[in-house]
Amino acid sequence: MSDSASQATNSPSPADADPFLQLHKMSTTAGLGSADYVAINGTSLAAILLGIVSAFMLLNSAVLLVFPLAGLFCGLLAFRQINHSNGTQTGRGLATIGLLLSLGFGGFYTATQTVDAIRNRSDRNQVIALIQQFGQLISRNDFHGAYNLCDQRFQQRVTEADFTARWKAAGASSLIGSITSMEWNQLLDFNDDPVTRDRLGTTMVMVHFSKVTGVDREGTVFRKIDGQWWIDDMPNMFPAQTPK
Repeated sequence: MSDSASQATNSPSPADADPFLQLHKMSTTAGLGSADYVAINGTSLAAILLGIVSAFMLLNSAVLLVFPLAGLFCGLLAFRQINHSNGTQTGRGLATIGLLLSLGFGGFYTATQTVDAIRNRSDRNQVIALIQQFGQLISRNDFHGAYNLCDQRFQQRVTEADFTARWKAAGASSLIGSITSMEWNQLLDFNDDPVTRDRLGTTMVMVHFSKVTGVDREGTVFRKIDGQWWIDDMPNMFPAQTPK
């Protein structure tokens, strides 16, 4: 073998001679032939942690919605980073689990809020109609009909005679005149009775009179029994008697 051939064989290639080209070659081929260069993507770890923390959405708080939203963002970002790592990063499984957890808990909260909104809208309309009907009966001095819009709990505590006497007195003032109508104050809160599990509604009923522009405010509690709303309590108008 001639000296020139030996020198050609032993001479390094341009890529081997240039250290920067060697680094570029290693960066683009790392992980393809050896697992030593494959690392778990940090964003995928954040995604699964946020997915687990998203379980706090079961507490039904809108503030906690930040966790599933952040989990979704981190999960998608992790996939992007892994796809552009040229095989040097792994963690698609962790990112997938984080995405599923965030979607599951976030979707559960969204679904429950949607169902509650539809339910509250229907109940609110029924309570508003009940208030208007009650006001019309009182304005016509149909106290018997108004008394029948109250549930058994109210009727067991307040007799019809006492009910009639209180409302007659409320509309008999010569200064403010008779009762003309009733409406709600645009604020209606719903919750569940912790004992009976009945659905309750609370609002301030505005009572209008014939001789004044002002209104009287009566705090009123409504109770839903077997799908129908009833007046359950008017504590200011009919305060509970304190046992002697």
